[in-house]
Amino acid sequence: MNKYFSLILIPSVVCLSAICDLLMIKNLPVLAQRTDYLCVSVSSRRGWQTFNLSDSVTRVASIRGRWSVDTRNYAPVGAYGHQGRAAEALAPYNQYKHDQSFPFGALLMDSDNEAIWIQNPVVFSNNIKIVSLRINDADNALGDNGGSLQVCFD
Repeated sequence: MNKYFSLILIPSVVCLSAICDLLMIKNLPVLAQRTDYLCVSVSSRRGWQTFNLSDSVTRVASIRGRWSVDTRNYAPVGAYGHQGRAAEALAPYNQYKHDQSFPFGALLMDSDNEAIWIQNPVVFSNNIKIVSLRINDADNALGDNGGSLQVCFD
């Protein structure tokens, strides 16, 4: 076995044909991009939603979808929540936020009984197997919400 063999099999390293020829490594599969993410759908019409993941995960890999805290009056947004003019118009209703530190419509994750705002893919300091997520809107104000976000972990 070639001494470089193990280097080529490290995840996310691809053996390009010129490199494989140089190292005299033949017939190795090219590593494909990972597609086995654990994805959950987070509804804007429910409070904390707890998901038991089948495996421990170390990061949020992607966030897709759109939702709104008031579908009649505000356009759907992503995990970053309502910004700009919408945020200004919603300011008088801040008492209806689940957490007033973050924008209406922000994607929140429970971390040791404290909400954190997840806007983009993020790496966790520990492996997790159970995750709780929600929209930043008060429990008694979820009725006019609409949409959902798909959050994928790996």
